[in-house]
Amino acid sequence: MMQAFAAREYADAIQKFERALDVLAVEDLYGLYITKANCHAKLENWAAGLDDAWQAHAIDPSRAEGYLCMVKPVQMLTMRILVSCFVCMSSYSVCCC
Repeated sequence: MMQAFAAREYADAIQKFERALDVLAVEDLYGLYITKANCHAKLENWAAGLDDAWQAHAIDPSRAEGYLCMVKPVQMLTMRILVSCFVCMSSYSVCCC
């Protein structure tokens, strides 16, 4: 798992994390969700990364990593919406998003 992440084979790492999440105890899940969220961020899979960061946050809301892993996906998804609305409004004078 971690070898794939370290080798920047993020798609392979995500698959391995998925299998590990099925068999590990709850206390081990936090770190896996955080690392899986980072893999998604490297692949620019913002929605999936946000989902995994949220899963980590739900396991332990007192830890900062869950919040920190949400920042970039939220920024990028918000930017995507704003750009989409800008394009829509420049074409139609009304946002259809």
